[in-house]
Amino acid sequence: MSFTIRGLGYLELPERALETFCWVKKQPNLFPDDHILISTIKFLVGSNELKVLFGLDKFTGLVSRNVYEAILRGYIKGGSLKVALKLLSMAMEYNRVLDTGVYAKLKPGNSSEQLYPGKN
Repeated sequence: MSFTIRGLGYLELPERALETFCWVKKQPNLFPDDHILISTIKFLVGSNELKVLFGLDKFTGLVSRNVYEAILRGYIKGGSLKVALKLLSMAMEYNRVLDTGVYAKLKPGNSSEQLYPGKN
């Protein structure tokens, strides 16, 4: 299903991709699945539809490291550096260990234009 969601994203069919994700959420044998969540996050980033999550503190402890990093990278790539920094500080607060690449992307002085040239 993650390939289907990713493929629909590449075909620029966001409504179908989100419909597929919503259908998958209702299937107990398919969801929750990290690959499906990560594909959906990447699709939302690519279409600039990744919005600020509410209740980030509750969310932090519920997802796997891979999903957390995908969301963090999505906010960085989308230019929402304040939300990304908040997620990073929450990860540190909860003693979560993340990939070193995430820390490097949020290094002081980096802007989203420097990290992802041509992506505004």
